[in-house]
Amino acid sequence: MSNVGRCADGRLNTQVALFGLKEQIMRREYTIPEWSSTISADSEMMLLVIDMQKLFITDKKSPWSDPDMLELVPNIKALNMGVGAKNSLFTLFRPPVDWQDEHKSWRTYYYYSQKVTTEFLGTEAMEVIDDFMAEVGNPATKIASKKTASAFASPEFNAMIEKADPLFLVICGIETDYCVLATALDALNRGYYVVIPLDACASSAATGQSNAEGIFKRFPEQLWVTDTKTFLEQIGAEHALILESVENL
Repeated sequence: MSNVGRCADGRLNTQVALFGLKEQIMRREYTIPEWSSTISADSEMMLLVIDMQKLFITDKKSPWSDPDMLELVPNIKALNMGVGAKNSLFTLFRPPVDWQDEHKSWRTYYYYSQKVTTEFLGTEAMEVIDDFMAEVGNPATKIASKKTASAFASPEFNAMIEKADPLFLVICGIETDYCVLATALDALNRGYYVVIPLDACASSAATGQSNAEGIFKRFPEQLWVTDTKTFLEQIGAEHALILESVENL
């Protein structure tokens, strides 16, 4: 991939990406980061699709199931098509078989969440929803398991990200105010530029989406809050044609 938005020595081009809106930053007002205009189809990026699984969306036995999350499918598919399978990574939440195997606060968490383990729901509930079987079945697509909120707590995920060495992480999926948020904050702490297409994220909590958006907008230097159409247009993808292709699948 080309070093779009980078200097010859590999650093991000500060003349392009680091903007001079110091007053807005000091007041913590969100403004679209100028580095967002440097992203293209050739940029070093990775699409992270967080936990689009049956136990969260379609499994009727799961207490966490919310079929309204299916509304995200077209936009996530469009992002996947725009970025490409080789630049896409799907995370899958994998709760432990026995909550007693966990440690500290996660032991307590899983004690109260035993009804979402494989012992109660079976292994099928842990799989990606049927809508994304084709995507995860693509040999080029990366898949990583995790058992905590942030994907960065997964050694498997970290190994894949370190090998790909992206500059930009585009994060979508569920839930906006939980796993997406935790992963985004860890990404920022590791120095990645983060893109959040909000219409490709969702929360089961009534105010979850707006609460998470408020936190995202606290990081105008490092995080771009946008939508699927704007992002795809920025990287040169034909949004309308992609959505038409998605609808015809």
